[in-house]
Amino acid sequence: MKDCIVEAFPTLIYKDVILNEEECDFIRNINWKDTKFFTNHPLLLGISYTSFDIENMSALDYISENGINLKNRIQDVVNGFCELTHRPIQKLTNSWINLQGEYAKLSTHNHFDESSSSGELSGALYITVDDNSSSLSFLNPNPYYRNPESLTIKPENGMIILFPNWLLHGSDINYSKDRTVLSFNTGVIRD
Repeated sequence: MKDCIVEAFPTLIYKDVILNEEECDFIRNINWKDTKFFTNHPLLLGISYTSFDIENMSALDYISENGINLKNRIQDVVNGFCELTHRPIQKLTNSWINLQGEYAKLSTHNHFDESSSSGELSGALYITVDDNSSSLSFLNPNPYYRNPESLTIKPENGMIILFPNWLLHGSDINYSKDRTVLSFNTGVIRD
């Protein structure tokens, strides 16, 4: 009987370490809090700041201007994941930095927007995390199969995680002094 069961429609998530500690240190040493690019966001609770929704702000462009071109490296990961999962090729459309302090939390949300061409994928690149940093949790999207109800990934410095933009995700309370994440979305390349 067990051989007759086929897992249908699994939700694939990609994770890998793409930055070394020296590159993470370089990005950490950009004085993000002193830039004009930070604001509060209703999904970030507690002491936290984001560059999300700041007009004309791309965290990847800002990092590139300050010395490391991550766009090509992240784009290569996105291209590989799209090829592996038979998705149309996508390009990075926006990126932002989230800074979370101790006791901050990222509320559960997704990045899907029917009114935009936001693509199919979202991602997170962890710049500063430690053993006390909150994990990234994904809620199981299958209403008929709730075991497990969520998948939790403990991030490490330099780790990238790609996932479908409709997948609900968030983090519990952060107990580290500093949790820095570069997040991004993709858009489908159209002729």
